[in-house]
Amino acid sequence: MQLNTITPPDDLLWLNEFEWNPVEQTTEQSLTGALLVQKGQLMHCRPIILSGNGKAGWVSRLTVKSLFALFKAANKTIMLTLPDSRQF
Repeated sequence: MQLNTITPPDDLLWLNEFEWNPVEQTTEQSLTGALLVQKGQLMHCRPIILSGNGKAGWVSRLTVKSLFALFKAANKTIMLTLPDSRQF
């Protein structure tokens, strides 16, 4: 597993992998009572929650400081590469 240049533990689980839907839909009623449906494709910002595999998920202090610095950077794209080579 790789997060830009940082290597977190490979035993982390992706908790919300199947909870995200790339299609967003909203509905509301118009003044005439007709149902208005809007839908669209989400292109960015998929939430990814990683957690230890039933363990505490320990990492070194240096790794935590590196992650903290990475997430504080404004307007930066962060690439997550999973052990199976999928990238987000």
